[in-house]
Amino acid sequence: MKRFVNKKSLSLALSLTLVTSSFPASVFASESNDSIVIYHTNDMHGAVENLANVKTLKDNTKNSILIDAGDSTQGSSLATYTQGEAIIDIMNATGYDVATLGNHEFDFGSQKAVENMKKAKFTPVAANVVDNKGNLLLNGINGNGAYVIEEVNGKKIGIFGLTTEETYYKTNPKNLNGTEFKSVVETAKAQVELLKAQDVDAIVAVAHIGNDESSNPTSLDLAKAVPEIDLIIDGHSHTIIQQKIGDTTIAQTGTALKSLGKVTLTFENDDVSVKTELLDMETVVKENPANEEVSKIYNTYNEKVQKELQKVIGNTKTDLYAFDEDGTRLCRIEETPMGDLIADSMVYSTKKLLENTEYKNLPVIALQNGGGVRANIEAGDITLEDVFNVLPFGNLISVKTVTPNILYDALENGVCKMEIDENGNLTGLDGRFPQISGMRIEIDPTKPAFNPDEPETSKGERVTAVYLVDENGKETLLDRNDTKTEIALASNDFVIAGGDGYTALSNLKHIAEGEVLDVVLADYITYLSEENGGSFEYKMPGNRTQVVTGKTSEASNKKPISLDNFLYLKEDKEVTLYNDVPEIEPPYWANESIYYFKALGIFEDSESFYPNKEVSYKDFKAILKPLLGLESENLEEYGITGSKTYKDTDVLTREDVAFMVGNVVKAYGVEQESKSITIEEPISDFAKENFVYLAEIGVLKGDGKSFKPENTVTKAELSVILYNLTNLYVK
Repeated sequence: MKRFVNKKSLSLALSLTLVTSSFPASVFASESNDSIVIYHTNDMHGAVENLANVKTLKDNTKNSILIDAGDSTQGSSLATYTQGEAIIDIMNATGYDVATLGNHEFDFGSQKAVENMKKAKFTPVAANVVDNKGNLLLNGINGNGAYVIEEVNGKKIGIFGLTTEETYYKTNPKNLNGTEFKSVVETAKAQVELLKAQDVDAIVAVAHIGNDESSNPTSLDLAKAVPEIDLIIDGHSHTIIQQKIGDTTIAQTGTALKSLGKVTLTFENDDVSVKTELLDMETVVKENPANEEVSKIYNTYNEKVQKELQKVIGNTKTDLYAFDEDGTRLCRIEETPMGDLIADSMVYSTKKLLENTEYKNLPVIALQNGGGVRANIEAGDITLEDVFNVLPFGNLISVKTVTPNILYDALENGVCKMEIDENGNLTGLDGRFPQISGMRIEIDPTKPAFNPDEPETSKGERVTAVYLVDENGKETLLDRNDTKTEIALASNDFVIAGGDGYTALSNLKHIAEGEVLDVVLADYITYLSEENGGSFEYKMPGNRTQVVTGKTSEASNKKPISLDNFLYLKEDKEVTLYNDVPEIEPPYWANESIYYFKALGIFEDSESFYPNKEVSYKDFKAILKPLLGLESENLEEYGITGSKTYKDTDVLTREDVAFMVGNVVKAYGVEQESKSITIEEPISDFAKENFVYLAEIGVLKGDGKSFKPENTVTKAELSVILYNLTNLYVK
């Protein structure tokens, strides 16, 4: 059957309907004289610049209240360098009425959390948080510390606060100084009864508990357990929620003040109706000029901090990522370059800390919780601000001695949330996932998981092997029953004290403590830059955390690949041109293959193709699945990856692609004519057979006799390779 793509540029007259996110002015007003508007924020993490615009909006909205659901005073350079004080000043000027404590309000210690709240002009509430004497932590700070009744437009709105019980391990435990977090549900039930007795017209819980599946309880659980609550203004999980459970409405805005929540309460007889909206912050800024007083306070603080943060401390030739392009925090489920670099910096610093001590000869390993890695660093100059954005929490590097049995237990906590879904993909992103150095671990997510809620009785079995790895790459397998061999474990003081569920580490012998972790990383970046002539290239090994299950290497377990499912173009089809694929004579070398696959719908229908972009394993799967008519992107099921394991973020080399495409050809079982070709360049053992075979049958063309097997493959190169593959079977 004819395969042909007519690549003539189409003259398209498109009628585009632009959908804007701006709201008419009426959106920002109270809906009726009987209504009350509650604006709300959560998990701002110090991103408070646009509160100047929120101030204007609130001032222009009749009968309005402004509430924050926690984690406001930590997370940005402005927040950390002032230990939250700048944020409180800005919130005061904005006109907040009520706020609760998030777990990260305790990152500077419980005493500082209280001091910050004492500076507040609003009412702080946290009904389930008590000090080491059993008294409400916030009692006497602009109120009773548990609830407040706001009287607006003739109505009494009862508002009480709740802070996640996870604060025990989602801030540094040593910061708490005996602070306790009582049951969220039981506290809520008691608060509801207190407020009902005072004849309030509506009950609002300002709850920093979230809806993460790993949390217990969640805001959904709270709504089910305490149905008398009319509205839960939520935080903690960084999610957008506008949901109703029974008669209870739950609202959360995400994080970093990207959105502003708006709730309209309308009263009729004894009933209250609740309407939720999510206001895009760009729109709020556009429609509401910044309040001059709030802006002045913000700018004064920010200018002081920014001068110090602009100092260049190094340069990298490679992107150091922890998140992917979509913002998925990969560091919470797999090894990442940013995580590796942080862990390496801790090993580097720890060796200096221990060099003049009795522990100088101990092997050194490091563990950074993925949840503590908060940003990427792009190739180029690196500033203190870049490093601070990666590690904004102000944690110190801390070192303890650990034995293999304890190390296995700690790592079991790190991988306990991982799962493999029905398509063979890893799921279960969680902040406890370990980014490591000085060791290699093998993980089987199908085995029993450690239960962090029962640390004394639960023993996980997912960490199947831990290897020490020395400077020369030599590996030594550790016995999980070894209770004697001493190893120096470096981590941040949050994890080392038992945070993020790492309770196995909390009672170990402490042998050293160093600088703030962002300083440790900055020093290491400077060292790498200077050692490499001013700029360093950092490529992660990609094998520190290996998943060792789910392989389908035996032929009997492979899913078949059928020629009947092979996608090909059955009739001529015109496609629009990419603006970055050259139209030249003779045609650009990848021109035909690129537009062939665009006609098939495999390549995106956009203005640009990015022919020189490196191809990740995720990209490769997304292309191969429709081309071969596979039921899923789990290439292991079809034997395409052989015995190798790839992560979605792995950048593929030419030999990686040749290895997998060669396995596809073998799976089809169709003999191909070939000619003998000698390739003198070195090819890795795993790919050598398939690489040479594809060259012999013309799937790999090379450049003369040069194939450059170890070079990364580009999108244009991949399109040609797969186009040649289709030529084998579709005529």
